[in-house]
Amino acid sequence: MKHKKFAFASAFLLAALTTQVQAGFYDWLGGTSDDWSDSSNWQNGATLGAEDTARIYNSDISTDPTPNNTVLKSGADVTLTRVWIGNSNDVNESGVLTVELGASLSTTGDFIMENNSKLTSSGVISVGIGNGMIVRDTADVTLSSGATLNTINLNDNSTATLVLLLLRCRPFV
Repeated sequence: MKHKKFAFASAFLLAALTTQVQAGFYDWLGGTSDDWSDSSNWQNGATLGAEDTARIYNSDISTDPTPNNTVLKSGADVTLTRVWIGNSNDVNESGVLTVELGASLSTTGDFIMENNSKLTSSGVISVGIGNGMIVRDTADVTLSSGATLNTINLNDNSTATLVLLLLRCRPFV
């Protein structure tokens, strides 16, 4: 009986450690396209999961021909531990993320934007910590009609723009 308990405890510990080892920080490369869901656009060909961190900025390893334009396309539903857009260590390392209408991006932890980075969203963004999305170092957030964001914290000359869609209708006769 003691051996079965030990084997069960060992298997449980191994499973817990395996999950932690597999979680990682993955940088956007964008060498194939602007599509977030295409794993060839991420470092090591990763398919990001709930335990991972996505980093989008102009890094030394980026092969993106555009300034790190990343698009979470309609129909995508992504949950991560955290998202970092931009890099506070270098003013030239900014990133661009678009969340399309019909797409959803959720974090259980941080969502940080910095260094002139840009986020444009008409989709759903949910941030799982009390401070919500942290926008600093002149980063810019634009939320269009259809967008939702639970909390935003603006710092250091950053901006948030809310774009409302106004429809012009002819009166009924």
